[in-house]
Amino acid sequence: MKKKYLCCIFLLFAVSNALPQGIAGTINGTIRNSKGELLAGALIKVTCIPTGFVYTAVSRSDGTYSLANLKNSGPYRMVVTLKRYQAFSASNIQVDFKRPLKKNVILKANADVLHKAASGLWRIPASTNTYQDMAFFTPQATPLLGATGSNPLDLSFAGQSNKYNLFTIDGAKAVNTYGLFLNSTNINPLPSASMRSLKVLLSPYDVSYGRFLGADINAVSNRGGNELRGTAYVFIQEQKATGSGSGNTVKYPDFINKVFGISIGGPVIRNKLFFFVNVDKRQAITPLQYDPTQANSGSKFDPGVLQGLQNYVKNKYGFDIGGYAGIERTNSTTSAFGRIDWDINTKNKLTFRTSYFGGDNFNITRSPTNIVFDNSAYTIKTRTYSTVLELNSLLSIHSSNLFRVYYNYVNNERNTPAFPSVIIPQGSLTYNLGGDGFSDANSLAQKDFNMVDYFTLNKGGHIITLGTDNDFYVLRNVFLQNFYGYYLYRSVEAFESNATPATYSVGYSTKGGADLAPDVMRVAQLAVFGQDVWQLTARLKVTYGLRVDKPLILNNPENNPGFNSSIFASLYGVATNKNPQLAPVISPRIGFNYDVFGDNPSRLRGGAGLFIADMPYILLSNQYANNGVNSIIFTGVPAGLTLRYNPSQPHLGAYIPPAAAAAPTEIDVTDPNFKLPKELHANLALDRTLPWDMIGTFEVLYSKKITGILYRNLNLAAADSAVAIGNTTRPFYNSTYLNKNYTDVIELTNTNKGYSFDLTVQLKKQITGGWSGMVAYTFGHSYSVNDVVGTSSLSNWRTAYAVNGLNNPAESNSAYDPGSRIIAYFLKTLTSKRFATNILLIYSGQTGQRYSYLYNYNITGDGTSTRYLPSNVVYIPTDASQFVPFSRSVNGISSTVSPVQQLADLQAYIGQNPALQKFEGKNTARNSFTMPWENHFDLKVNERIATIKNQHLLLGVNLINVSNLLSKKWGQAYYMANQEYNLFNVVAIGASPKFTFDNSKLNSVNGRLRPYTIYEYYTKWRALLNISYNF
Repeated sequence: MKKKYLCCIFLLFAVSNALPQGIAGTINGTIRNSKGELLAGALIKVTCIPTGFVYTAVSRSDGTYSLANLKNSGPYRMVVTLKRYQAFSASNIQVDFKRPLKKNVILKANADVLHKAASGLWRIPASTNTYQDMAFFTPQATPLLGATGSNPLDLSFAGQSNKYNLFTIDGAKAVNTYGLFLNSTNINPLPSASMRSLKVLLSPYDVSYGRFLGADINAVSNRGGNELRGTAYVFIQEQKATGSGSGNTVKYPDFINKVFGISIGGPVIRNKLFFFVNVDKRQAITPLQYDPTQANSGSKFDPGVLQGLQNYVKNKYGFDIGGYAGIERTNSTTSAFGRIDWDINTKNKLTFRTSYFGGDNFNITRSPTNIVFDNSAYTIKTRTYSTVLELNSLLSIHSSNLFRVYYNYVNNERNTPAFPSVIIPQGSLTYNLGGDGFSDANSLAQKDFNMVDYFTLNKGGHIITLGTDNDFYVLRNVFLQNFYGYYLYRSVEAFESNATPATYSVGYSTKGGADLAPDVMRVAQLAVFGQDVWQLTARLKVTYGLRVDKPLILNNPENNPGFNSSIFASLYGVATNKNPQLAPVISPRIGFNYDVFGDNPSRLRGGAGLFIADMPYILLSNQYANNGVNSIIFTGVPAGLTLRYNPSQPHLGAYIPPAAAAAPTEIDVTDPNFKLPKELHANLALDRTLPWDMIGTFEVLYSKKITGILYRNLNLAAADSAVAIGNTTRPFYNSTYLNKNYTDVIELTNTNKGYSFDLTVQLKKQITGGWSGMVAYTFGHSYSVNDVVGTSSLSNWRTAYAVNGLNNPAESNSAYDPGSRIIAYFLKTLTSKRFATNILLIYSGQTGQRYSYLYNYNITGDGTSTRYLPSNVVYIPTDASQFVPFSRSVNGISSTVSPVQQLADLQAYIGQNPALQKFEGKNTARNSFTMPWENHFDLKVNERIATIKNQHLLLGVNLINVSNLLSKKWGQAYYMANQEYNLFNVVAIGASPKFTFDNSKLNSVNGRLRPYTIYEYYTKWRALLNISYNF
């Protein structure tokens, strides 16, 4: 069967090609005479001035013409000729890759051309120099600063997970197949001077687009032209040019963020062969917030306790867990890009490009209630090499052709100290020391080969496209979690007394020794599609098509005979070596564009269709790693176990069960009927041309999950009792497994629950009189059952926080819920003979990130691995019956807090947080709460100074969050680790659990108690300086 699919693909390469969608421009329109009669046979010739490339077309019998596959934004020169008519010519034509340029032409025998169509690119303002900054101006985009706490580059679109975004360069994929590329080292996919423009698509009904559910973000790269041009540039941001944030007295260590690079492009042979190269280097040093040694930092930790932990580990084990004050994140990357464009002749154009991205990221985070020591950080090393070859051909006056192949190699490695991972959740505080258990043995190598072939026939009012798009991957993954051992203690005292841990886990290879048990996955994703863009009338254009994707998994995971022959496995129809039967996915789509009044000022557009995500390889790969054959993830606490560490053999020094190959282990399997993530998308929009060169847009977007992602633990026994909390009950599973030979058996399956919607109102003004601008308001919500925030099956199952147990998650607000957002910019350009000044003001206001209130331990008993981890959303009590007394020390004063006082403290806290009031006497839900609305202004001023021979110097300053320069209360940003807060500490688990509430661990934000904090770094105004010389 697999061979048949492959044969079909190669046959398609022999007979079909197509126009690239989204990476090129289009000019179309009609040719008429002065009487309005349509003219056939007119020759349209368009020449790209910078490159000399020539494009030609002939008007059809109905007078229409179309010039597609324009690979540059311009400027272009157009010439239209026809016997017995005066030649028409127009210059300085600019093409917008976002929409076709309509250029209607009137030919007259003895007169000048009467019609000139308005043209020109929207200038996309950029406050920094990354693709994320440009995509930020998409109204439906939501920055995920609150979700990551350290990476402002991530964007979610229309309430979808950022993992479902597709980033492409000139139409070719530029992220690794596991979806980890941009999150690992913050590498900009293109060096700063290599990106010419950016296009963001949310629901394109063109079926050539596929394999994304969020946004298709396509960057168009720069290329050389007939003139030798280059740029040398530097961007610098330092502590000296930074404000004081919200005004607290905390002094941050010095930091620096700098980028420097050079680009050059020009002709090898004028009008024939061109080159472009760009290299840049980035370095960032960013201090961590919440230094426990500084007053008013927000940290809830006692430096004396932290120093005691550091001394204890060093004295007992001879290992330095590192400091806890003045910690910095460091990031260093290098990017290189090069391309060659060959205008073979008027009908064939060949492009070759290659790129390299490499980076090292020292990764460490902390929060007011979660401390990480310096040597608990891990370093991510990423190396990516990409090569693309593309041939564009004009087969005839009616047909065009694109053929593209690319090869991509990605290597990600993590390095962490070779010491056991020690976690101490004590009350609302969590101590992390030693290695990072997720990074002990963690690496990924990926080889990706892609073949694309599109064919377009443009005739008789129809643009017919046939194509195929095929990916072939080889993935080598190493993920042995807790390779050096994982120890969880319920108190600092228990750890420092060398007590038996509450939880222990270790990952190891069944081959023994220090083997890393790598797993290899070979897969392919094939696609064929066909569509017709039908100009049904002069005012109505309809796009309809069908796309068929066929995922193939070309090798199976290991066979575990013991598991596969068990009654347990046959009951659910799963097996460690059984991949899902991934059937072809059919995605029909239809869209329309209607000129409402026939004069183009009002256009109604919309459509509906099915979209799928790329194959979720990182999720499927868990079955290859956790099958109980190559590796074991042992979880248990043998009698008398204490922390073990051997510096000469850190892995083998950990406790490994004597019968290692037969030890109970986690097993990950996939539902045999699992399907790729699939959604229905629909939209309706009205674009209206308004006075003063403005365009107004109203748009509604809707999506509904058809096959979303869901996890369940097949080994979890049915509830055997109930948990009573207030006037509610929950099932209690008592950490009971059906099959004692295994711990958690996590199945990857599907759900049809979840949907999202967005409403957008937008007003844009084109550049006239030196002014341009845009303002947009978007309101939306998204709902899900599981947000799939992690990469491992167990963590994704555990973080679907629920009331009735982790196997019963309810539909609730998504972590990517967009809420409301306002985005606006105003740009003014002042010019003189030698000088040009750009003044850009940007405003962004949006609803804060969503978060959940949790218990610090699992109160429903969903297995042993989650027993001492937050897993349940809370009930808000109205009496003190389930509170128990506890002792605490605040500012050196010790006291015992009674249940009655805890209830009074809770009620006072609820009074300051109205969102909690509606849940009194009720269970809360996942992501039911939001952090405050954020307002941010950026001001950017650039001065362009002409020097010699068309060269110029550019000096610029970007004042980020400039309103904080005027008032310390303005421009505040907020942060909460993992979008969750442990509101109640669990003292006893069972039929009637007992809790404590400690309001001293909450944070004072603007005089009120809050579960989040002010993120000082992003609250500060910051100056980014840039200098470039263009020659």
